[in-house]
Amino acid sequence: MSKQKAKSVDDLSHLDADIKVQNGRNGVVVRIPAGRLLGSFLLIVGIFSFLFVIGVMELLPWLSKIFAGCLLLSALALIKALFVLATVVVFWMTIYIMTREFIMSRELEANGNGIRLKESCLGMGWTTTYAWDDVQQIAVRRFGYVKQKKRKRPTYAVVLSANGKHKRVVCFLSEDKAKEIVSAIKSVRRR
Repeated sequence: MSKQKAKSVDDLSHLDADIKVQNGRNGVVVRIPAGRLLGSFLLIVGIFSFLFVIGVMELLPWLSKIFAGCLLLSALALIKALFVLATVVVFWMTIYIMTREFIMSRELEANGNGIRLKESCLGMGWTTTYAWDDVQQIAVRRFGYVKQKKRKRPTYAVVLSANGKHKRVVCFLSEDKAKEIVSAIKSVRRR
């Protein structure tokens, strides 16, 4: 019974349900559709909006104290302002990443020549091609958490390092799916 319960807690397959890893004519194709993480996206947007409103309401009176000239109150105001701004920045970055997962579809193709990443968003699309000589690494990295059955479970990202830059190809995966994607791409490179 305990094993079944542990398995259900650790099962993050719902994060990977729409992601397909397929063998193509020349290599491996990974398809990442738009529309992922809708529930999490809406939750984070709601939290961010609430914090932003609270932060602005808290910040304005403290900023007036800064200009009033009281040194102690000015220091406290600065600390509080920095804390609020840091919170807003962190949530803004989270929203940016989740927005990308929600509205952007991607297709990653690995073949004998290298890696081609097609991205499309709101009717616009662009393609980036990396030769194998330019690819330093493609790896699994821990990225974020999801809460499941009152426990925080780590999620993972596939990160492509090429031309000295790091690009998260897809975020919020289970570890097994992230390893499957990386393993499939590396197998093409070894051919």
